[in-house]
Amino acid sequence: MLLLFSLICVNCRFSRVYEALIHRVEEEEDSLVLRLPSTMVKDCDLYDGCDVEVDAQFQINRTYLCEMHMSIERLGVGHLNLLFPQQCELPPKAVVRVSISVIC
Repeated sequence: MLLLFSLICVNCRFSRVYEALIHRVEEEEDSLVLRLPSTMVKDCDLYDGCDVEVDAQFQINRTYLCEMHMSIERLGVGHLNLLFPQQCELPPKAVVRVSISVIC
């Protein structure tokens, strides 16, 4: 699934919205590594190691989810039975009686 960030640079001289891809998640440091567009780097005068304040918003691409649902809807009855078999009744559980004797 593709995740995007909408970024608005607070300290930037332009008031524009930029989209940045999530490159990787670093769980040890509780951080995200973003792939910033070159226009944002130029407009906000960003460089390696600089600090910048941004307003961020997640955007989730739901295309993949919609395609999966559409694939299920296109299946015939025979294929649906393979994917989602009918529940069958299981035989009743057998009752086993156990007697335990303690010998001292």
